[in-house]
Amino acid sequence: MGVMAMSMRSTTEANPGELHVGPGQPYATIQAAINTANDGDVIQIAQGTYYENLHAGSLEATIEGGCDNSFTLMTDDPSVTVIDGNDSDRVLNIGPSSDITIRIRTLQNGRTSWVAGIRASSSSNGNISLTLANVILQDCDCTSAHGGALCLLSYDNPIVAQLENVVIRRNYAKDGGGGISIISDASTSPGTIVAHIVSSLIYDNVADREGGGIEVHSEQSSSAQVVVINSTITSNTSTDTYPGGGGVVIHDDGTGTTTAEIYNSIIYGNTANPGADVTIATTTASSSSEIHYSDIGTLSQLSGTYNSSNLISANPLFLDQANKDFHLQTASPCIDVGTTAVPDPPGLPATDIEGSPRILGVALDMGAYEWAWDPWDYDENQDSIIQKMEAIHAIQDYFSGKISKMQTIQVIMLYFG
Repeated sequence: MGVMAMSMRSTTEANPGELHVGPGQPYATIQAAINTANDGDVIQIAQGTYYENLHAGSLEATIEGGCDNSFTLMTDDPSVTVIDGNDSDRVLNIGPSSDITIRIRTLQNGRTSWVAGIRASSSSNGNISLTLANVILQDCDCTSAHGGALCLLSYDNPIVAQLENVVIRRNYAKDGGGGISIISDASTSPGTIVAHIVSSLIYDNVADREGGGIEVHSEQSSSAQVVVINSTITSNTSTDTYPGGGGVVIHDDGTGTTTAEIYNSIIYGNTANPGADVTIATTTASSSSEIHYSDIGTLSQLSGTYNSSNLISANPLFLDQANKDFHLQTASPCIDVGTTAVPDPPGLPATDIEGSPRILGVALDMGAYEWAWDPWDYDENQDSIIQKMEAIHAIQDYFSGKISKMQTIQVIMLYFG
């Protein structure tokens, strides 16, 4: 299954501020380019696999993959440029006073006791701004603590993170946040985190404690905020009994402020006890959650408050969940039932995770993928033939208002050949 859109665009020879990494280039390793980079530089990486454990320190730069070996063309496919931690350490460490954008890369096979994929930790030394776009984080193993794929950890100074068109899959944390761990704390003053997760896919992550997909937590008068828009969070697992949250857990220590806003998203088919899909376990009066226009399988309110509207709890009918294809079937209840009234920032995404226009029907869809009409979706037997019963199903969907008259005719025409 293609996760992201693939398009090609031209690049030029290295301009001032561009550092090229790859065979025959000035930098053989990504770390060498990071060590040389100045604020505002762009590090461009040739396609291939790089076995490195990166330390960004305090850096303001863009790091992007997808370039061909001549650096004349670039693809938006993140799978062709891989940073592999080789199961020996964290894949990427980001220090305070950093402003980093990471584009078109896969980061994988990190293994360490605390945050195996990307760790972004602020302190009294400075803020962090992190943007991930068209990125895959996969197969990372945190053996003792929080954060399988990504951990945002704020002490004293703010972290602002934007994740768009990101896939987080098959990661593990011994503690919380098998996929993502968002934790604000205090050292000399309260930390703050704001994380935006847009048009992203989070699946098959495991936490031995809370938050198989995402953990959001605040302590010691600090604050943590997450905004999730048009994302799909499914098949994640929390193996602990409290507070659970197989998909998402939202909690605090009684002094911190944790807020969550979830719109147009599918959080369904996760596993935990309690709160298979979403658990709210906040105790501070200032903590709250907003969950709207989303498909939430099971929501467990252990403590705290939340507001909701236009929620459904129905099988989203993924196209082929067994093979990790989380597009929507024609009959999905998540089609044309979303809203354009979402928090801004980050605002409504213009495209879905594959780059398709975000509104293709009469209204926005829930989840990471915008459903696009294809009459062959009625080929239920996948034998490249529309059978009589399959055509009848299309007619039934027309009379129930699920597809238009013209769409029904297209299916019938395929039946008659």
